[in-house]
Amino acid sequence: MPKFKNQSLKTIYSHFNVNRITMKRILLLAIFAFFAINAFSQSDLPLVKVSHDEYNNDTVRTFTLVNTDHDQSIKKLIEVWGAPVKNTPGNISWQNINIPGVGENISIELYDGILGMLPNKGLSFKTFRDASDKEQRIKNMTDNEHRITDIVFFNNMRKKIINSESTENAVMKFFNENLKKLN
Repeated sequence: MPKFKNQSLKTIYSHFNVNRITMKRILLLAIFAFFAINAFSQSDLPLVKVSHDEYNNDTVRTFTLVNTDHDQSIKKLIEVWGAPVKNTPGNISWQNINIPGVGENISIELYDGILGMLPNKGLSFKTFRDASDKEQRIKNMTDNEHRITDIVFFNNMRKKIINSESTENAVMKFFNENLKKLN
């Protein structure tokens, strides 16, 4: 093994059969990798995922919190929308909420729980019953389980109302403005 103490960089390169062009390529590759990794940082990931479902001959949307601290996001939503009419660890409900671009007097349901894979390859979503249940189930989650927080918007007739691209975009704008600050 060669000794490198007090040797020039050129001498060190020669021991490893590396020339300057190769070293420049390695350096450029390392810089590119650094920027590529940072370009896809956690803060750039979406905070809310939208799923489209057929419901009464209409395509409606459900919003799911992702890539965020669920508890902090829920606290922020309570701060923004005010005191819920129902507030349990697995279900939070608001009424008479106004969202620009969506409408007024909106009811919002937030379902918080664990989504798990069943042995027959089906899925099971169970909301938290109480604080103790939430703590235990989060603590004991397996590789086949994930915490899910779904948010659904209704009108005063309990009809899901996010059924167009424009209302979906208005809700996504709301989430991005209010939840992005948490990350």
